Amino acid sequence: MRISTAQLRSAIEEDKASGKVPFLIVGNAGTTNTGTVDPFPELAAIAKEENLWLHADGAYGASALLCKSRRSILNGVELCDSLSWDAHKWLFQTYGCGMVLVQNRKNLTSSFGTTAEYTQDAAETAESLPNFWNYGPELTRPARAMKLWFSFQLLGLDAIDDAINHGFELAEIAQSSLERLPDWEIVSSAQMGIICFRYKPSGISATSLDDLNTKISQKAIEQNLAAPLTTRLKGALVLRMCSIHPGLSGEEMVAIIDGLDQIAQSLLPSVNG
Repeated sequence: MRISTAQLRSAIEEDKASGKVPFLIVGNAGTTNTGTVDPFPELAAIAKEENLWLHADGAYGASALLCKSRRSILNGVELCDSLSWDAHKWLFQTYGCGMVLVQNRKNLTSSFGTTAEYTQDAAETAESLPNFWNYGPELTRPARAMKLWFSFQLLGLDAIDDAINHGFELAEIAQSSLERLPDWEIVSSAQMGIICFRYKPSGISATSLDDLNTKISQKAIEQNLAAPLTTRLKGALVLRMCSIHPGLSGEEMVAIIDGLDQIAQSLLPSVNG
């Protein structure tokens, strides 16, 4: 589920041949659905050849950059022109805390800088004290970054590193637990703290499998076991587990998978009937 660089090159050439002007490549730095990471070194080479802006959508996955043992999965992101990053996902903040990082801040000021009469006395006097209205579409904004700054100050980078790595490990534990059970299919392997899977006993139609896995999700939530919500991959309805809670233990994850298996077996007779 990664971008095909061959198809990307072909799409660029087709657009240029039809008189269009490609200007942007967006690569995924850990998709929210599966945790997939696109090949950024290759994307950067294409962007340089074609003079295109390269953006990394790291809304979910960019936090792995703060994990020493896992950050290599995002090699090449540093070559991008911009990176979006949501702190309310894997940095454990509340909603509304996100950021965009850019290689050259002048690209932001040339796009969003204002010269209104009522701001003329508030010109920037130092690089360390920027007027943020010149770096985005909002003239005024709440102090969204404060909660993230306080979290870093209170916890320290080592604690955040450990918490992010724990999310990776929990998904890997979930995968190993599923692999020892019959009739479970891993549709997208554990990566970036996310794993997608489904219950797939033999002899059941695709429609019935979708219905069965939907019921497994609903029953798990009703029983307060877990919230393995559903998504679709390659046309099939699957269960998606995002296991980034730093307070969940590996033993508890194993118990969750065993609980899902028990729910699945209890629902199977109704489907077969």
